[in-house]
Amino acid sequence: MTATSLPPGGSNLRQLLTEIAMGTRSLLLEHFKRFAVNGPGGLMVTKDMTQYTDLLKSWDIDEQVKGPGGALDVLLEVGSLFVVGSEALRERVWSGAASSSSRPGNNTGTSSGRGAGGGQVEAGLSVQEVRAYVSRREDSNTAAMQNVLSVL
Repeated sequence: MTATSLPPGGSNLRQLLTEIAMGTRSLLLEHFKRFAVNGPGGLMVTKDMTQYTDLLKSWDIDEQVKGPGGALDVLLEVGSLFVVGSEALRERVWSGAASSSSRPGNNTGTSSGRGAGGGQVEAGLSVQEVRAYVSRREDSNTAAMQNVLSVL
């Protein structure tokens, strides 16, 4: 199927593109739970996630998916989890946990209900999801990162 064979617009096309965007998002989120990431790799992940997000947001998809705070923004947050320092990560975890307690039910960024239990910490990520990404960092065994992980 080529883009030229698709109709120029309409709700079916929007729904199809939204499903493709959400499927791509889910695949990317699962992919980055599988591989260890070092410092330079974290920069590449952040750059790639930004490009994926920009591309998917350029499509004619649902506003709640591509809008500010939408489901695609979680890709940017995951990318940043690989590059922020331990102190900044601790602050983000604490501020995210505090703000999520005032916003019950905001789980637009979770992937298919895979976050088992716990509150939301970053842009719709569950505590378990944040832990999964942070534990893939090459420096996750340092004392500072272990301290952050123990808070989760």
